[in-house]
Amino acid sequence: MIKQIAFALFILIIALNGFAQIKITGTVLNKINIAIEDASVVLMEKNKTLIAAFAITDNKGFFEINYTGNADTVTIKVSVVGYEIKQQTVANKTQILKFVLAEQPTVLPTVLVKEKPITENGDTTNYNVQAFTGKQDRVIGDVIAKLPGVEMDETTGQIKFNGKPISHYYIDGLDLLDKKYNIANKNIPANMVDQVQLLANHQDIKLFDSLKTATDPALNIKLKKNAKNKLIGVAKVGLGITPILWDNEIAAMQFKKYLQLITTYKNNNDGSLLASELAENVGIYRVGENQEGNSKEEIVNKLTLQTPTLSTKRYLFNNTNLLYFNSLKVFLNKAQLKLHVSYLNDNNTNTTALQTNYILPSGQQIYFAEQKANFINANIVEAQVNYTLNTAKKYFKNTVKAKLDFTKENSTIINPSIVSLQLQNPFFAYSNDFILHTAIKKKIVTINSKINYNKLPQRLDVEPGQFAAVFNQTLAYQRLTQNAVQNNFNTDNSIAFFSKLGKLNQQIKMGIAYVSKNLQTSLNKTFNQTMYQLNDTFKNNILWNNVRLYAENNTTIKKGKKLLDISLPIELNLLKSNNFIKNYAINSNKLFFNPSVSLSFPIAENLIGDVSYYLQNTSGGNIEQITSGYILTNYRSINKNDSLLPIQQEQSAYASLYYKNSMRAMFSNLSANYSITKKNMIYNQIFDGLFMQTIGSYVNNYSKSFMLNGSTNKYFIQSKINMALSYSYNNIKADLLQQNKMAKSKSKIISLGLKVNLNMLSYASFETQTKYDNFTNEIKLPSTNKNLLNTSRFQQFVKLYFYTSAMSSLYFINELYIVWSNKNNNGNYYFGDVGFKQKFKKNELQIEWNNVANNKQYITINNTQNLNQINTYNIRPSNIMVKFYFNF
Repeated sequence: MIKQIAFALFILIIALNGFAQIKITGTVLNKINIAIEDASVVLMEKNKTLIAAFAITDNKGFFEINYTGNADTVTIKVSVVGYEIKQQTVANKTQILKFVLAEQPTVLPTVLVKEKPITENGDTTNYNVQAFTGKQDRVIGDVIAKLPGVEMDETTGQIKFNGKPISHYYIDGLDLLDKKYNIANKNIPANMVDQVQLLANHQDIKLFDSLKTATDPALNIKLKKNAKNKLIGVAKVGLGITPILWDNEIAAMQFKKYLQLITTYKNNNDGSLLASELAENVGIYRVGENQEGNSKEEIVNKLTLQTPTLSTKRYLFNNTNLLYFNSLKVFLNKAQLKLHVSYLNDNNTNTTALQTNYILPSGQQIYFAEQKANFINANIVEAQVNYTLNTAKKYFKNTVKAKLDFTKENSTIINPSIVSLQLQNPFFAYSNDFILHTAIKKKIVTINSKINYNKLPQRLDVEPGQFAAVFNQTLAYQRLTQNAVQNNFNTDNSIAFFSKLGKLNQQIKMGIAYVSKNLQTSLNKTFNQTMYQLNDTFKNNILWNNVRLYAENNTTIKKGKKLLDISLPIELNLLKSNNFIKNYAINSNKLFFNPSVSLSFPIAENLIGDVSYYLQNTSGGNIEQITSGYILTNYRSINKNDSLLPIQQEQSAYASLYYKNSMRAMFSNLSANYSITKKNMIYNQIFDGLFMQTIGSYVNNYSKSFMLNGSTNKYFIQSKINMALSYSYNNIKADLLQQNKMAKSKSKIISLGLKVNLNMLSYASFETQTKYDNFTNEIKLPSTNKNLLNTSRFQQFVKLYFYTSAMSSLYFINELYIVWSNKNNNGNYYFGDVGFKQKFKKNELQIEWNNVANNKQYITINNTQNLNQINTYNIRPSNIMVKFYFNF
């Protein structure tokens, strides 16, 4: 037994000796014997990569490693950021080592972090601009137009997010441009912007931030750091032939935390529509909201032609200068002062051939053909000053606007005689808009005051005088002159009290609105070089006063994501019109109740539904609707309304669906609207060849409309393909009175559109837009067959970009237009452009050949009720432009 125990102890001693633990200690120092802390010390067996033991040096550079392996030798490796890596092979025994490391920069391996193109944070959808910017995109508007869920109107520049117009456009959180955000879209370089943010439910008034639920979206562009706190300059110089063309601009921008500015001068004659940069893109007016303002309400005008669906660069012959200055200053108390000043000098000409065909209720057709050469000279100055204080306790905003518009138009019309038209069309406007929200105890008091004044003196000269049988007892005469002067003053003042009781918000509003207009018109003829004023049948001198006393109770109930809004406004409408020519007055006192209700509710995840209904009563129309004397509205039309007072009632029901899944880049919206309008007046059109009279008559009539609109947008993230489908259907039924005969009219419009952007290839990108429209109009009497007008239009735009190198590209633009109708008015039109771009470090050279096929003409067909119009436009000839862009 003792021998067995002794043998076991002998075996155990041998085993323990075979796995004996060694201790390797040491220090790690730099070249000047300073200890290196946090160095990694690892022990590896010979010819093996696995770590057998490791240690970290302390603040004295000391380390200790314990090893129990049986390898003959081991390798000790020391590494630390900022120093060389050193290793040493030593015997497997307890020992002390010393490592001295030399400093050496550490090169980290390249790590590619791929940012998601779309992210979502609450109600905010963030778009990574770099992910959506193509090599051909120059300004931020080019990128915004391609963002999933975003629509940008090609004519006005208005931006919608999932079917809703944006209410604000911010640059780094500041609203520099108010509603003139086309200025930002057409000037801020895309490479200056880091993100575009769409805020789905944006409440811009901080006082209401947790009290009122907003439903309108807003847009904010976040600039890159290198775009802030410095003056940025961009410029373009462009020259071309034929004829001699130019396209020049220079812009300076600065974006600081407390100061922003954009100032620009542009000049071109290549057909680019610079005036669109000054367009005010408004959101959706609230139902029943008084929209009386300072718009230019023309009494006299030239012949109105349909705007072509082409780009203005195809058909507009212009020479335009545009200058504007925009600045925003933020003060220490967070108040903001904004200034906008602009000057537009616009000279443009166009030549068209117009064929007009009226199909009357009797079956008779009125047809005439005209050729028109038109020249417009506009000089428009605008100024706006805005002071805003927006804090959690108070909101104050005052906006002052002024506008001077000196516009003249000259036209020559062949029908087949030659007629010369001269229209002087100046316009002067001033407005002040004041609003204050302030908290008083547990209520928020709102005071709002709007004041508008404008003056529009117009003069239309027609040479030689037309319709001698009507105006000069069949004798030829030299000139017919229509004078019209309208003065307009209106003001709207109100006070409102807002309170919150749990889930219920209530606002009681009371106010008074006053409108005063004066219209004076006279018609003169020049016969045998002497001017004669025609009798009182062709004169108007009307003073039109309208007072609206109103009170309104708005109640909002919110439960979760459900939102019910009930509005109960009541209005006393007092109207008095004095006709000083006929020496009589019209008085009308009406009490109106215009309720509305809307409900927003979630249907499923990412899907929201809206339904609403409103009733709207109006009385009095406008001053030009109660004229007793004839007015020559254009060279072949004369109107009067026999001092009749129009009354209108409209009922409308609305429903919509909104789907938004930002993470899947899927957006869709669908809306339907049905409305019935009842009127007590209808306008009787009486034709006598080219001469047309429009006379108001008291006849009850109705119009009904149904509209269906929607869009679906999907962005395929991996393949970088963006597809957007749009669709709309409009059906309008109305009564029609012509040649003293009543008829029923029906108009139907169907539109389908598809946009595709493909940006997945490194050497090419592709953009296409296809649109189909169908217009159907019919009228019929109970005793006759219906008369039908049917027109279809197909349009396709294709843009191909080939990137020949990292800095150069070749592109092709192709546009196809096909139009056809049941009146045998058909046309096929193809336009092609080709261009080359070469980028340098900060500059870019662009060469473009426009209208390669040198097309000469283009037609549009317009159907409205029983009217069929064919417009033939002259097209700009083939031309070559060379443009140089540079930054400074």
